Amino acid sequence: MTKLAAFWRNHRLGMIYGFLWFFVMTAFFSLWMTNKYLFEPGQIVLTLACCLVTGMIVTALFRKWLKGKQSFFPWGLLSQAIGAALFGFLLPQSQLLFSMRLMFDGPVSKHWTVTEWLLTLTSTLTFPFASFMSFFAVFFLPLSCLNTWHLWKTVNQQSNNSDSQGLAT
Repeated sequence: MTKLAAFWRNHRLGMIYGFLWFFVMTAFFSLWMTNKYLFEPGQIVLTLACCLVTGMIVTALFRKWLKGKQSFFPWGLLSQAIGAALFGFLLPQSQLLFSMRLMFDGPVSKHWTVTEWLLTLTSTLTFPFASFMSFFAVFFLPLSCLNTWHLWKTVNQQSNNSDSQGLAT
């Protein structure tokens, strides 16, 4: 039980961010997709899992990078780019792994070639492009900056508290 408690303590903020991003990505996919595979139960679970993993990884990276920084804004843009690229990599690859229909291409054939697998990797570049250059940037960038600001404030507040406690002793 202590391992589960330690995991939750270390990754709860990233999982909360990932859960919020799940709703944003669900809205994004529901407006953007022509084939509505989004609301199949397997696709919902897979999208949620990819959002949670992406949130945990990006938060773990930025917890270290934001410590002691004076500004959060450029890091917010970087977190958006890293998060979008990571999500764009994880979702199509996990769809291939579980042989689900790709949201962008239609039904998956039984035997994938290397070329088809590499074509799914193009979403790694498509998601960051869409997150900065599409209409949805109005939603993506403020949420990413808000997440980064909250993490920056949390990380630097904890370090300031530990510094002041160290001076008091």
